[in-house]
Amino acid sequence: MRQPVERRQARWGSHREGIVRTRRKPVLLASNRSDRPVLPLVVEEADGGTLFLDEVGELPLALQVKLLRVLESGELYMVGSSKPKKVDVRFVAATNRDLETEIYKGTFRQDLYYRLNGLEIFVPPLRERPSEVAVLAEKFIQQHAEIANIRDVPGLSASALLWLQNY
Repeated sequence: MRQPVERRQARWGSHREGIVRTRRKPVLLASNRSDRPVLPLVVEEADGGTLFLDEVGELPLALQVKLLRVLESGELYMVGSSKPKKVDVRFVAATNRDLETEIYKGTFRQDLYYRLNGLEIFVPPLRERPSEVAVLAEKFIQQHAEIANIRDVPGLSASALLWLQNY
């Protein structure tokens, strides 16, 4: 049986820069204050499972170093501990940034890029796939109608669909 995905906002430092998901158990996140380490807690909670790092291109360089260390060694240093903890975590990362450009600008580490880039899947923006807009719009309408407990939901008009496709 498939376990539900726990989804929480992650705060890297003092501002939101990613979303983490794990299939193993709920993710315990530290507060959004920059004096509290988040990465060790998230990785420890995902031990034995998969950790999804959304917008990995937004990670500050200091956290990129820590993430790289975990990827290379499979070990994690918890705050206050002098011994590393072995972790078994599969990482899946996503970003809308061109990381090769970010590497050139010096805002993303090249070694981390090569560690994370085991399999690259490029998904073109929706504006380049207008034929998919109608299917997605209908799905979202039905999904939200179900949440709102609305039974008879009218479909999109042709002009509304055209507007969405041209947005």
